[in-house]
Amino acid sequence: MIRKVQEVQRKYQRPLIFTEAGFTSSEYAHRAPWEDARGRKVSLDEQSRCYEAILRTFYHQPWFQGVYWWEVRTNGEGGPENRSFTPWGKPAMRIVRRWYLEEGR
Repeated sequence: MIRKVQEVQRKYQRPLIFTEAGFTSSEYAHRAPWEDARGRKVSLDEQSRCYEAILRTFYHQPWFQGVYWWEVRTNGEGGPENRSFTPWGKPAMRIVRRWYLEEGR
């Protein structure tokens, strides 16, 4: 995937912002990230691994300008039993916090 993104960046010579990325906190969220989590078991670890993968892959690329995370609202709703896309109250939010506050660029 990184090769394809790099090809687009090289072709247009512009910074990139991912305008939509997100994963439910459910089993197999990485296989079809556009699907909701109905009928799947909660997996906070799966969501965290997906967030980590995107940030680890792209964060330090000089052309990477950020991500609009899907379904991160300002109301803070979420929590460990919530299978939805929101990372609020889940380990995935710690991943975001670590990358944005501690990794530096």
